[in-house]
Amino acid sequence: MKGSIILILCFWINSLQSQEISYSALESSNDKSSSFDIIGRFGKQILIYRNIRGRHYISVFNNDMSLARKMELDFLPRRVLKVEFLKVDKQLLLFYQHEKNRMLFCSLVRFNTDVRVAREPENLDSVAIADSRDIGLYNILQSQHNARLMVIQPLVNTEQIFEIITHLYDEKINLLQKTRILIGSPGGAEMIRDFTLANNGDLVFSRAIPRSETENLRRVDILIKPAYLDTIRMATVRFGDLAIQNLRLQVDNLHERIIVAGLFARGKKSDVDGFFSAGIRMDNNSIAGGQNTFFSDSLRSEVKIRNNIERSVFNEFVIDEIIPYTNGGYALVMEKRYSEGGRGTERLFNPYLDNSLPGRMQYNDFSGNGPVFTMTNTPYNPFRLPIDPKSILKNIAGNVLIFSMDSSSVQQEVQLLRKTQSEENTSTLISYYLMKNGSDLKLLFNQKEKAGLLLNAVSWKAGERIRRLPTLKDLRTDYRYMSKFAKQIAVNELIIPCLNNSFLSFAKVQF
Repeated sequence: MKGSIILILCFWINSLQSQEISYSALESSNDKSSSFDIIGRFGKQILIYRNIRGRHYISVFNNDMSLARKMELDFLPRRVLKVEFLKVDKQLLLFYQHEKNRMLFCSLVRFNTDVRVAREPENLDSVAIADSRDIGLYNILQSQHNARLMVIQPLVNTEQIFEIITHLYDEKINLLQKTRILIGSPGGAEMIRDFTLANNGDLVFSRAIPRSETENLRRVDILIKPAYLDTIRMATVRFGDLAIQNLRLQVDNLHERIIVAGLFARGKKSDVDGFFSAGIRMDNNSIAGGQNTFFSDSLRSEVKIRNNIERSVFNEFVIDEIIPYTNGGYALVMEKRYSEGGRGTERLFNPYLDNSLPGRMQYNDFSGNGPVFTMTNTPYNPFRLPIDPKSILKNIAGNVLIFSMDSSSVQQEVQLLRKTQSEENTSTLISYYLMKNGSDLKLLFNQKEKAGLLLNAVSWKAGERIRRLPTLKDLRTDYRYMSKFAKQIAVNELIIPCLNNSFLSFAKVQF
């Protein structure tokens, strides 16, 4: 008995010691002229990209987040519109897009294992910039097992007929296939979305057909472009009298299927009643296990907050993640998110949780008034709503729901994480980050405590209740943790950017 107690104490002490936080040195940070991208672990080092007043750097950190060196990417041209880093086959790849002489270029730079440029930049593709002021960018996709990459040209519109040109590469960046397809979209280019690359090289995306004059959907086509064919296979999901919104798509490579889910409403008031979810087989496009899951009265009562009409308690929830299980089931993660201010209450479909569409650039002419191009929705820039200087906009992120579904899309359980977060005129510190390590999920988020705004963590696995983890060691009360911008760099490690007044630091958290 005594030996068992000692063994339990040893495990408990080890679990406490296993959680560590290491901080990088503070750097100056001006939100308006700087941005960052957490590249992640590369070999034994940790890489973070910074753009400071138009100058581009890679900071190379040791395991304790001490700075080993800082390398300026001085080969990048002046009019860089977007940069993306991918790790493939022990290579670090930098894809960048830039404008020159009314042409949009997509180029590649390879780094060696010492994080130094291995060869001269390579031009992968280019396209003429049309007269339209709203210009799409290339979409760069990577498969889940990292062995396939795809570069998709910006969609070109001709009377609602869109040309999609794709370049499929292997892990050595050898071109495997270039294809060109035409697709119609009555709702415009914004209705062609959710581009995902399957492990076999198939391109999966969706085409939504909206109801007239509303954001709700009456039909969604799930489209599959086989890796080596210039054809498209299609599965159509019709919703009848239901109004579908916030549709999500996830490729389940293990079971060779596509999981789709979306919130639905009935009746004229359009209050959200539940969610629709289904699996689509990738080999024959058949729909399997489609179900409408209604939110129960008991869940409505549990989620309801003060001054909230019970019928509308789910109207501000947004589906963020679809997580496939190895047994064929899956989890749906959704959060309550909205804003209040001079324009009333609005749902907050934040781009930092939705990278299904590439960024876009606004052409401002060569008038000398401001930049030639203005970027929107770049993945490494903090999300900001347009603010009326005479009013205050309050962004709110509330409770998180996790639904566990079986292989037939039947609900098995639901877990509720209670939290209340708000921020004025920005959303830097609200919402959460979802960390996956195969056996369970960890959610990290800020919450007001007696000591101030502290980073909290909870853990969940299917079949168990959400478990709050002990307060993280080495938290800094003078630091504000931007948890939603975190990035997982290993099974039990992640990097969280932090603010200290106008200075920026990066915290490596190891569980």
